[in-house]
Parts: sequence; C-alpha cells; structure tokens
Amino acid sequence: MYPSKNLPGLRGLLHRLLAIRFPLFCALFLAGLIPAAASPRPPAGGLSADSRSIKTLIELINRSEHDSVLALSRDLIGEDPASPLGYFMAADAYQTMMRDFRIKAWQSEFDSMIAIASVKATALLESEPTVENHFIAGVVQGYYCLALFGSGSYLRAIKTAENSISLLRKARQLDPGFADPLFGIAVYEYNKSKLLFGLLGGEEKAAVAKLRKVEKEGRYLSTNASYSLQATYLENGQYDSALVINDHLYKHYAASPSCLYHRALLLEKTGRLEEALQIWEQLIATLQRRQPVSNGFLAESHYHLAWLNRQLKRDENARKLLIQSARFAARRRADEELEGSYIKFKEIKGKINSALAEWQQ
Repeated sequence: MYPSKNLPGLRGLLHRLLAIRFPLFCALFLAGLIPAAASPRPPAGGLSADSRSIKTLIELINRSEHDSVLALSRDLIGEDPASPLGYFMAADAYQTMMRDFRIKAWQSEFDSMIAIASVKATALLESEPTVENHFIAGVVQGYYCLALFGSGSYLRAIKTAENSISLLRKARQLDPGFADPLFGIAVYEYNKSKLLFGLLGGEEKAAVAKLRKVEKEGRYLSTNASYSLQATYLENGQYDSALVINDHLYKHYAASPSCLYHRALLLEKTGRLEEALQIWEQLIATLQRRQPVSNGFLAESHYHLAWLNRQLKRDENARKLLIQSARFAARRRADEELEGSYIKFKEIKGKINSALAEWQQ
C-alpha cells in the first residue's frame, strides 16, 4: 500500500537525467557571488555591495519564502540589470514553487527568467572567466536545461546539461578547495548511474561521497546536500538514515512541502503511524495556503491519511478520508498539475479505486 517507485519511460529517463530534482538551488548560485559581494567595488554584473546578507537570501529559499525572493529579485534587476542574479533568483523561486506544490502555474515566468539569466551568465563568464563565474554559469545552465526539456528541445537540453557539468568541473579544477560545485556534479552522476542499468555511466557510491563532502565542507550548500542525501537514502530503502537527516531539516524548514512530504513518507516507512498522520495533515494545510492548489497532491495526501486511519482501526475516519481523496482525484487537472517524485498520479488513483471497492465491504 505504500507508494512504489516509478519505472520511467523514455521521457521519464530524460527528465531524470536532466532535472536537478532537489530544491534550494538559489543557494548554489548565490554562493559564487560571495567574493563579488565582499569587494568594495564589485565587478560588472556582480552583486551590488549593500546591506543584504547572502545567507539571508539563501534562507529565503530554504524556508519557502518565495514571495520574498521574488520581491528581492525585482529589486536586484532594477539595481543591476546586467547581472544574472535577479533573473536567476526569480526563476529559482518559480521553479521551486512549481516543484514543491506540483502546479505548472508559473511555467512561462520560469522560462522567461531563466532564459535571460542564461544569456547574462554566459556574457559575464566571457568577460570575466573567474572561478565564481564558471560556477554561476554552470548552475544557470543546469536550470536552463529544465526549460529546454519542458519545451521539447531534448537534444539541446542534453547538450546544455553537459555544458553545465563541464563548467562546474572547471570551477572545481580552478579551486580544488571549493566543495560546492561537487553538488551539481554529484546529482548528475547519481542520476546517470540509475538510468538504463548504469549504461550511461555515473557511479552511485562516488556521487554519494561527493554529497557527503558538500554536506560537511560546503560553504553554503550543506542544506542542499542534506536534501539530496535524504532523497537518495529514501530511494534506496535506507529509511532510518533518511529520517535522521529529515529530523534536522524539519527543525529548520517545516514550512517546506518537500520537507514535510519526505517526512510523512519516512515516518510511515519506519512504522511511526501516529506521527506520520500528523505530518500529512500539516502538509495538507501547507498546500492549501498556496493557490492554485494541486488536486492530485491533495488526493495523494488524503489517501495516506485514509490508509493510516485504516491501520489504526479508525475505519469510519478512513472511509471519509478515502472519499475526500477520490473527490480530489476527480478534480485533478492533468494539463495544469505536475507528477510527484516517487509515484505517478495514475497509480495513486488506482490505489484509491481499489480501496473504495475493498473498504466498503
């Protein structure tokens, strides 16, 4: 009855290869701008030297304060339109909202902002080929490949993803002590190791080691690495290890739908059913505070609530929640909503229908 892992087709394989699936990539970009921000006279296209704290900007994404990020990005674009920073921050906020809430509502805004950021990051790198600017361009290209993939430009997207990794590797080569570029490299290599039985290359153990290094030594990306390791452990059935990481994330980022979703799944997997029930309820409340809402996500969440109540012998509650789940599933808009990370909506709907037939007996 637990969600099962997808067996993706060609489109799914491409998406998994191209998509850096873990949130908070604004931090990855901002980290490379620290030297510019600290300089009394930042280079052209860099972050203006003002009172803004880089760590505060990173935390806005970590805490899911997307509206604050969008407001700040508008200010940065107005102050320095030649810099990719404001455009990328906006793109990251839009993409994170879509991924976390499973809604396509901001796709055009994301596509526009990341395309502009790509042009400006490339120009910045050409004029100043520093470690930081290789890093910046690599991260922006990594996100730009998502927009290309979404538009159906698969070959161009693959080329862009490969260019992104090349730039991150160059940044690492120029400064071996800079651990943060390993993050994007690790996620890319891990996903490659999982595709077509590893025929595309990539080593899972090496990728996990890189993530652990970033978690321990990263200047700004330790949280990103924690999210990635959590997802890796969950995917590989190492639920206790994943939950240890989630315990820390939940203390700081309980407003994040991604954090809550993973926590609810992990508590179920480890048999902590009462706690899991509370987290699913917390997730549902979080999802309903952001409009538009994903009916598919609500259907999945209510199905888990129903299943938990069923296991806890609260049959009447279970039936009511299952009916709610079915109603949300019927209202799902396939052209406006995104699939989840671990189970497709078609499978969730099948579980709901099976439970409706079984539980009414």
